[in-house]
Amino acid sequence: MGASPWLRLALSLVLLGVMYFAWKPRIEELYYHTLASKELIDLGDATTFADKRNDIKENSYVSVSGILGNKAATLRGLRAGSLRFGRFQVRHLLGSKLYIEYPEEKYHPIFNPFTRVSVKGRLTSFGPESEMAKVRDFFKDYYHTPVDKDAMLIVVDEVPRTEYIYLVLFLISLAILVASFYFSFRGFFV
Repeated sequence: MGASPWLRLALSLVLLGVMYFAWKPRIEELYYHTLASKELIDLGDATTFADKRNDIKENSYVSVSGILGNKAATLRGLRAGSLRFGRFQVRHLLGSKLYIEYPEEKYHPIFNPFTRVSVKGRLTSFGPESEMAKVRDFFKDYYHTPVDKDAMLIVVDEVPRTEYIYLVLFLISLAILVASFYFSFRGFFV
């Protein structure tokens, strides 16, 4: 004898809640890696970004050049709001409200403090309500350097529509959810 149809429905609703909380912080990345424009927007020098800020949408593919600051935060493991795993560093571009996040293994030997760098990547929020709030707090508490509430982050080397894992995992999640509700409702009519 199988489980009660009401129990199955309850479990399907729990699954819906779990999927909602799992995908909610990753929705912007899902959009970026499935539907976003591949047009590269050149921001020029990081120090002039404040003048262009209102004209550039979040989740855009941008390029920028600037001078790296000497304060860094290291992220390990699964990055918040992302499906990327590894070691990443976050550094400030001096004289601007821009920070960059880059794979430590690839760029750490050449991204030295006070050197000019040119990078391309996804422009995302680095504000107090962003998924990177703990990194902001680290800069404030450890370095005694407050981060501007309008600060933005460029995730280096993140190109639109290249990470198909987001779409594949989202479709698998959706298929599991649909199957769960299908079998739950089917139990009421059998």
